[in-house]
Amino acid sequence: LLQQHYKALNANQVMRSATLKGLIIHTADEAGSSAGPDYTFGWGLMNTSRAAEVISGAGSAHRIQQPNLSNGATYTFSFYNNGTLPLKATLCWTDPAGTPNAAVLNQTSPRLVRDLDVRIVRTADNLNYLPWALNPLSPQSAATRADNVRDNVEQVLVDGLPQAGMYTVRVTHKGTLSNSQAYSLI
Repeated sequence: LLQQHYKALNANQVMRSATLKGLIIHTADEAGSSAGPDYTFGWGLMNTSRAAEVISGAGSAHRIQQPNLSNGATYTFSFYNNGTLPLKATLCWTDPAGTPNAAVLNQTSPRLVRDLDVRIVRTADNLNYLPWALNPLSPQSAATRADNVRDNVEQVLVDGLPQAGMYTVRVTHKGTLSNSQAYSLI
């Protein structure tokens, strides 16, 4: 239904699978006892109504973007937040297949082939807001704000209501991209 709704509002275009996944994560209801993702509840409970509202409001209070990132490139999007709206950015991409791990139970080493990064930067003081990150060595611990090197989904949430002012969403990558990487930004 979400794909059909998006298609109806966007000249028969469809969302990438990473876009739909990112949208569902972006609009999920918190399910754990701490903010952010966790190993028990993941990103929370799907809220289809809120996801449809984001699709309907794309271009005003919400953005759904499906660009490509080239090697060495940085994508930026600047905007004004009046301080009365929450501020969240969710980045999602389909990572290419990597080399399989040896058969090890509960492998914790990062396996991303392409490690994209998202940050929200407050222009007035260059304050960087970092994405959620989980620690596989402490699965009972709440998510922290850190450089996420494990997942093909990153989400930055500014706690509470942000200060009014200019902000920039910045998407970059680590390492080398042999060809461009499609990604979705909500």
